[in-house]
Amino acid sequence: MGFDLAVKKKVIALSIILAFLTVTYVLGIVFSPENIQNRKAREPVFAILNKESVVKIEIIEGDLPTEMEKRGEDWIVMIRNMAFPALESRVDSLLDLVISLKKRQVVSANPENWQNFEVSGENSKQLKLFNSSGKVIAHLHIGKSGLGSKGNYIRLES
Repeated sequence: MGFDLAVKKKVIALSIILAFLTVTYVLGIVFSPENIQNRKAREPVFAILNKESVVKIEIIEGDLPTEMEKRGEDWIVMIRNMAFPALESRVDSLLDLVISLKKRQVVSANPENWQNFEVSGENSKQLKLFNSSGKVIAHLHIGKSGLGSKGNYIRLES
């Protein structure tokens, strides 16, 4: 009988150690720096931005700015002070694209690197979204194509 009790104690002790090691291993995987970085990369850039709050869009490429304004329920494109009707589906697609941007798509916040990615100066295209009070709620600089042409580099204007 004494032998059975000693074996039971060892089995219990080994089971506890195995459970502890398993929990430690799983926690290590979940909270590893790589997994934390991957989770952050999937976070949206504009967590609180919604399409309904946008009433004006400004696109600047070179010397020709293009503005789109929401007038009532319709979107109007302004090019050189001339108004043209805009397809709402295209405007919605543009806004969906901006809202769906993930943090892995944002380039360095270091100004020294911006020129390399063409997200500063004359090389970049700019996109600004405005709310009904005229405040800029999103300002992006769009640079050159990323590696593998899976999109462009962007920089957020703070």
